[in-house]
Amino acid sequence: VSSAQRAAPATGSSAAPATTAATGGVKGTVFDKEGQPCAALVVAYCFDDGSSEVRSIRTAADATYSLPLPPGEWQLHAETDRALSAAEYASVKEGYEEETDLYLDETAVLVGTVTGADGRPIAGARVECEDNEERPLSQTPTDAGGAYRLVIPNWEVGIRYSAEGFVTMTLELSTEGENQELRRDVRLQPGAVVAGRV
Repeated sequence: VSSAQRAAPATGSSAAPATTAATGGVKGTVFDKEGQPCAALVVAYCFDDGSSEVRSIRTAADATYSLPLPPGEWQLHAETDRALSAAEYASVKEGYEEETDLYLDETAVLVGTVTGADGRPIAGARVECEDNEERPLSQTPTDAGGAYRLVIPNWEVGIRYSAEGFVTMTLELSTEGENQELRRDVRLQPGAVVAGRV
């Protein structure tokens, strides 16, 4: 059951004066699936046309957050090592903070290794989880050995693998069961960055 379907206080969209007039922002509280405040990392993606800006902030000890953002359309989620919230959306206006609470949901963990066609690990490859409209839900880089660990939601998603000098690949993945751990090892082919689903 997604966080949007659970019986929980509704996420707000009302605006309140921001602490600085130069920008806007988003503030709120992160809750776990039992409805208790939970410390987490809050990540915001700007999806205005042509933008790929990402900003993040860790919650305070009481699980609240206040993230300054420039005006625009933003998608937000919260994540921990074992949980991910459903995405929420905010239209940020200069001089105001949108109040948006985030609710962590059941998740799975995807692990694996990204290598080239020659089997050599690709350090710094980007591994992204997307919804069915190709909007980002979570992301992580690979380490020096090409390994990655990514928290993903329990529904059908796309996992996009990209690295400079390699063809981008997207796998479709569906998960069931809380705290399930899945493994996907991927080999990227050298060439131009061309997106494709397999």
